[in-house]
Amino acid sequence: MDDVRGEWRRHWTVDLGGMMGYSCIGLQTFAFGPFVVAIQSEFGWSRAAVMSGLTMMSGLGIGLNILGGVAVDKFGSRRVALLGQILLCGAFAAVSRATGSTMDWVMHWSLMAVAIALMQGPTWTGMVAQLFSRGRGLAIAAVLTGSSVTAAVTPLLATALLQGVGWRMALVGTSLIWLAVTFPLSAALFIARKALSG
Repeated sequence: MDDVRGEWRRHWTVDLGGMMGYSCIGLQTFAFGPFVVAIQSEFGWSRAAVMSGLTMMSGLGIGLNILGGVAVDKFGSRRVALLGQILLCGAFAAVSRATGSTMDWVMHWSLMAVAIALMQGPTWTGMVAQLFSRGRGLAIAAVLTGSSVTAAVTPLLATALLQGVGWRMALVGTSLIWLAVTFPLSAALFIARKALSG
């Protein structure tokens, strides 16, 4: 038991940084729902057409996730994770620039798929798994609760912004606020030099 406590005393900050960073992976899933009706209304699309971006992104992820793992092996967890965090929030904000053309929609969600590939669970849990031994299961579970934080908070945030500034600015605002909250913590805490390759 002392070993578990010792691990947490030494590395809890890395775990917290990982949890906050991993929370971004749910942004496009949990925060997008409030925007669907507004996008339908502006573009004259069906709900299925609006949601096709998520479906396509998931399909692309099947192959791209492997490349994300290769990137972690080559550049280290921290570099890939922080880059992915910025790219994902940026890609979500970029949906605000959608024109209503099918090709444009495909391009936006393809960019999201690339960002998601860098943000998968192993990117954030690999370093934690190296640092924790006796408490590894709990440490990994704590990182993965980040997506639950997103599920609880971002729909409320997106809805509030949507009612105030419209769907385009609300997408940007949701992305920037979430990045502003999570990125400084991830950048400051998700670091363990002996566990990094870069």
